[in-house]
Amino acid sequence: MNRGEILSPAGSIESVISAVRCGTDAVYLGVNFFNARINAKNFSFEELQQAIIYCHEHCVKVYLTLNTLVSDDEMQQAVEVAKKATMIGIDAIIVQDLGLAENIRRVVPDVELHASTQMSVQTEYGINFLGERGFTRAVLPRELSKEEILELLEKSNIELEMFVHGALCMCVSGQCYMSAMIGQRSGNRGLCAQPCRLPFSANDKFRYDLSLKDNSLIKHIKELSEAGIASFKIEGRMKRPEYVAAAVTSCKNALENKHDSEIDKNLKDVFSRSGFTDGYYTSRTGKEMFGVRSKSDVENSANVLKKLQKLYEKEKAVFEISFDIVLRKNEKIILRTKCNGFQNEIISEETVQEGKNKFLSEEEIKQQFEKLGGTQFYLGEFSCEADENIFVSMSVLNNLRRQAVKNILESFCERKKPEAFQNAMPDYEKHFAKAQKTYYVFSDAEQIPESVENEELFLPIFSSDNNFTKFEKVGAIMPRGISGCYKTVYDRMKKLKQIGIKKVICPTIDTLEIARKIGFEIVMGFTSNIYNTDTLEFFSKNGASEGVASVELTAKKIQNIGGNVPRGVVVYGKIPLMLTKNCPIKNVKNCNECKRKSKLRDRKGIEFEVVCSNGYSEILNKFPICIFDKKDDFYNSDFFMLYFTTESKDEVENIVANYHRNTLVDQQNFTRGLYYRKS
Repeated sequence: MNRGEILSPAGSIESVISAVRCGTDAVYLGVNFFNARINAKNFSFEELQQAIIYCHEHCVKVYLTLNTLVSDDEMQQAVEVAKKATMIGIDAIIVQDLGLAENIRRVVPDVELHASTQMSVQTEYGINFLGERGFTRAVLPRELSKEEILELLEKSNIELEMFVHGALCMCVSGQCYMSAMIGQRSGNRGLCAQPCRLPFSANDKFRYDLSLKDNSLIKHIKELSEAGIASFKIEGRMKRPEYVAAAVTSCKNALENKHDSEIDKNLKDVFSRSGFTDGYYTSRTGKEMFGVRSKSDVENSANVLKKLQKLYEKEKAVFEISFDIVLRKNEKIILRTKCNGFQNEIISEETVQEGKNKFLSEEEIKQQFEKLGGTQFYLGEFSCEADENIFVSMSVLNNLRRQAVKNILESFCERKKPEAFQNAMPDYEKHFAKAQKTYYVFSDAEQIPESVENEELFLPIFSSDNNFTKFEKVGAIMPRGISGCYKTVYDRMKKLKQIGIKKVICPTIDTLEIARKIGFEIVMGFTSNIYNTDTLEFFSKNGASEGVASVELTAKKIQNIGGNVPRGVVVYGKIPLMLTKNCPIKNVKNCNECKRKSKLRDRKGIEFEVVCSNGYSEILNKFPICIFDKKDDFYNSDFFMLYFTTESKDEVENIVANYHRNTLVDQQNFTRGLYYRKS
């Protein structure tokens, strides 16, 4: 069985060289657009081509990250990036946005697509859904346990990739809105400001209760390789080449059952946050997983940089090359070459001369073909069939050797040429809502006032059957985090179908597929990251009848979403800024003390409610979005959503009354969200 590949980050050409010389199997990198690390150095297209050639000459694959959400007015440019990268030899493209993926399929049908961890796919349902729609690989969430990973390996229909070293986000990937809502720098758009690394306290002390240590599963790589993981991903496109060298070397050692305590120590020293954690993998979550980058961590890093530079300062000979040369008097030289499955024959332009004063020995001939220093090749077998008393100039032999190496490198770089590109992308008509409905989403049936009992209501799926049957028009909302309980979720959805529930809000791809299989009418929620017309159309073609626009869109960009699929917008709600599988409140109190509702305080004294369910915690924004007075700006929205979380019944009744009067909830305590930001 083939071992999984080592997949290295590359934020610069120096990091590419570092990774390749240390033995990586593939690198992932971004150009200056549409990638989740916009603030990394990244690559121009000219630099990208250089990186691809260098990697392919070393039999290393290159994956392009196009893993951000893309708006309608950016879609053409994003597809052009994918098209151009394919033309110059990219091996695969990593994508978050389903609409972008659809357009890449139309325009560049042959390129491999990998589903970014930002897609938030946590279960066999989501993974197989992607596989059936052309993806060849999915990157798993970082918060899965060993048992969950092994189960997915048994049931998935595509390759699985997982992060084995590097920074660990507090939030489930693709579900974080904290940086966007607080600092107007979206992680889903490649601009995360890392607010989780700032002080947040679950009590009154100065603490960092949202900052996790870096993940490191390197000691588990061997067992994961044997289990069938296809790719072991190192996080760190913002980090130095020395970090890349240490991480790749440690991964390679682990896969080859080598132990090098010095490189392991250097890896910790070059970058860590109070050490590493494997808490998700080993199911040992809790306060031991939390850490910050200390002064000593920074000092340790400076002390190991020169040591780590030695790991990649010179080209390493890793490919064995064999030569078979035939030299006959008055005939042209024949040189046969073998290397890494490649075979080639070269016939010289010059002929072999009879020696007069100087004869060429076999040893002298061999010496010319041993001159492979500074390349990735070393001499293996060498055979020479030569007449006696012959002479050939050394320059002729050297030119033959160079040509042989050049032919090998060209063979390494050969790729199947892409099929003829299809340039047609959909042209959607502008959308105008014919009628505007209202959806009321509640976290608890006790919140529902009599004034809205006959409206279209949605309750969490684990609400009691009585609560589902007592209202005239009621649907269900599925949870975002289901990796540890998806079988229970599936069974509950079947029960809801039996008692007459017809409509369900699906926040993720996993929940879409579960609801689709059972046969519900589906509304894609705002956390499904509908950022453009193509994504909305994609969901419509795959089981959904409606979708809620991403809360990260501006009002203007929502107006740009065209087509005929009904869409909605959140006009009220405390947006969940984070979904996390490691509750920050547990750092200071247990669940009995917390009663599933507590608060985090930031460095400015602002409090954020934390609510828990189904093994996950959600951190809610302090201030709710409220745009009751701006509804006319959303003329193309077919429905408005009011999203209630911790409000009391009386508060809900007051909010609903303001909604119908088109007036604001409270002049001081609300936000416009991102609907009216400048860009």
